[in-house]
Amino acid sequence: MTKGIGALAAAVFALATSAACTVQQADSAPPLTGPSGVFQDITVTATPDVITRDGVSQSAIVVRVFGPNGQPASAVPLRVDILDSTGIPVDFGTLSTKQIVTGTDGRATTVYTAPPPPPPTAGGTTTFATIRAIALGNGALNSKSFTAEIRLVPPGVILPPAGPPPAAFTF
Repeated sequence: MTKGIGALAAAVFALATSAACTVQQADSAPPLTGPSGVFQDITVTATPDVITRDGVSQSAIVVRVFGPNGQPASAVPLRVDILDSTGIPVDFGTLSTKQIVTGTDGRATTVYTAPPPPPPTAGGTTTFATIRAIALGNGALNSKSFTAEIRLVPPGVILPPAGPPPAAFTF
């Protein structure tokens, strides 16, 4: 009989302590409506992304801005800069304009012109120009920048073809 009372006491104790550790279900979950109203997705592309460092080669910089609903965002002012390897704005080449505004299609463009070639004693090394776009205005938009890289090759460098060369044999 002592075993029966001990088992009953253990069952009552387990039931009492488990009742104190319950998870209460919320009445309703908050609605999921997507990102906040200030969220914008920005993409920066450079075409072509490999140019000769000769002082005249150019690359078109296209910045596209999409609003929180995924639609193109118009009339968004942007600042475009050229950055060095540490992220500091520099004049390494030129931009046709540094202040751009998106059109009704959510696009804004500027043109990057490569810097003059390095002196012959500097050797022929490949460098990069990082182009950064930042949305101007209030809110969280100022906290994030978006970039594209342009590879600058020395004059006289012959680049490999975009794809593998075709095999052509003569016997």
